[in-house]
Amino acid sequence: MSEMTFAEFCDYVKENIEERLGEFTIVRGPDIKVVDKNNGVKCTGLLMADSVTDNIAPNIYLEYYYSRYKDGVSMDSVLNEIADEFRSVRANMIENLDALKSELWQHDLAYIFPKLVNYERNKEMLEDVPYVPFQDLAVTFRMLVNKDESGVSSTIVKQDKLEEFGKSVDEMYEIALENYNRMFPAKVMRLEDLLARAMGMPGMGGEFETQAYVVTNDICVNGATSILDKKTLEALHEEMGGDFYILPSSLHECIAVPVGMGEESLLPELVREVNRDVLAETDFLSDTVYRYDGETRELSMINPPEWMREKDSPEMEEPGIDGPEMAGPEMGSPEPEQSLSNRKMSM
Repeated sequence: MSEMTFAEFCDYVKENIEERLGEFTIVRGPDIKVVDKNNGVKCTGLLMADSVTDNIAPNIYLEYYYSRYKDGVSMDSVLNEIADEFRSVRANMIENLDALKSELWQHDLAYIFPKLVNYERNKEMLEDVPYVPFQDLAVTFRMLVNKDESGVSSTIVKQDKLEEFGKSVDEMYEIALENYNRMFPAKVMRLEDLLARAMGMPGMGGEFETQAYVVTNDICVNGATSILDKKTLEALHEEMGGDFYILPSSLHECIAVPVGMGEESLLPELVREVNRDVLAETDFLSDTVYRYDGETRELSMINPPEWMREKDSPEMEEPGIDGPEMAGPEMGSPEPEQSLSNRKMSM
């Protein structure tokens, strides 16, 4: 049998997954749906709901499982893995079913938080949502559905939701940032400590003296958003004893290195190489390096992207750290994002 294309693979999964879930009564689906993710990336999701979860359907992305199939894993094993993920996601949903079905969270400003995304790569999405310009980035607003050890589930705030709350973009920005600091407190750690922990050797961080710090949040999901918080940057300036660069290593964290640690002109290429060779497309934040000035307490770009240099974009005229300036021209399905230990790289 010749290797299946991705479309054939999705059809095969759709037709055969139910028999692996005989303990459940599937009342909706299985359906295949293309989902718009960050940076214009589209992912293909398998959606189905049983008689208990009702109209709340787990969304299982199939690109990862297709890569497993192409690596030689049998379809029998792949189907079993997909069924196991359905059971796991469903169990988590059951724990939060009352909250999800109540929809009270959709009407509570306390659940709104900000998320930094790349402006240029998300222009199409930004046409339909309120956002705040920030450097070469955009601050979008998300509504928290669930947060646990596996990650977070949230949905993007669209223009109609902003109007329902009766808030301006400026007001929403202030509320969202305050909520973020409460829900996802910033976490700053030495890079060597993080590397030592990743290698299973906590306490060995002293072996790697780098003078670099990781800026993220308590669950390392969308942690780059922590650079919006002035108090975090001020504390980091005091800790590092001077001005520093911010290297956007992904949506989930940034790296801070002191000015003078290396040649400034070499940093942009370092960031570009990591983004190009290591990072999943959906996790990309920016190729731009930012410098924090302790005197002005502001960030500035040392290598603005070409699209900002070539044209005067009215939306991005003054994208400084000091806050909101603009709204774009309504709330989607909850979207899960996994913690660092649970992430699966896209194909």
